[in-house]
Amino acid sequence: MEQFLDNLRKNQADLPVYLITPLWVPPSWQPARANIPLDAYRQALRDIIQSRRDAKLHLIEGPELIDHDPRYFDRVAVHPNDAGFEMMAQRLHARIQLNSK
Repeated sequence: MEQFLDNLRKNQADLPVYLITPLWVPPSWQPARANIPLDAYRQALRDIIQSRRDAKLHLIEGPELIDHDPRYFDRVAVHPNDAGFEMMAQRLHARIQLNSK
């Protein structure tokens, strides 16, 4: 992620960037090879945002974008369904609007 952001900033120094931490997933999601908990990925993104001190780099907490209810996810529990994506889009729009003022 650090390298990605470095490369992005070389070409787009003033572009607002929004990083989204992993979404909430239902407890039923139990992948066989999950070696690192999602909270660790979320924290890694928080740490990157904090360390970069880039006013145009924003963090959006994924678990806040869709209600914690399995009915907003498809059979593969990490993927939102249409209703989940609609909720996510509305909340993303609101967050981006808030940060762009």
